[in-house]
Amino acid sequence: MSAFMVSPHTMDRFLNGLAQYREHGWEGARIPDEWDPLQDPAIRQALSFGLLSEETVYTAVGRMLYDLNARAIQERYGEKADPPNYTFRRRDTSLLSAIKAGFCLRYQCAEGSVPEDPRYQWLERQLAELAQYAIRQLPEYATLPWDGPEAGIDGR
Repeated sequence: MSAFMVSPHTMDRFLNGLAQYREHGWEGARIPDEWDPLQDPAIRQALSFGLLSEETVYTAVGRMLYDLNARAIQERYGEKADPPNYTFRRRDTSLLSAIKAGFCLRYQCAEGSVPEDPRYQWLERQLAELAQYAIRQLPEYATLPWDGPEAGIDGR
């Protein structure tokens, strides 16, 4: 396995995916008592009152994820890695592009003890939720039975 610092473009793709799909009613992984900066009531309230901008919140989340990325590189190679001075930029991205960027980020952070960090686990939950959301958007998904003998062996 290898590790490198993901590009700001990759970070933007992932975070824009989270932002866009949260706006469409998807609220992300909700696990009680788990760290989730995007579900924190104080942050949500500050956003609703205009005390924080979306850019500020997603910039902070991106910098936190870059810290994990840098720690993974240090644990892999034993040398300090300096994360970029990241600033979130709002841009359109597709759901699959966001998921692929998130998979890249997760892979680059999966070194040493980083996967045990609650922030890494938050990243994994976000990716799992985005992937499930993507599957549910496929036209075939809606036509397949949930359960029962009509599902057959091949699901049809």
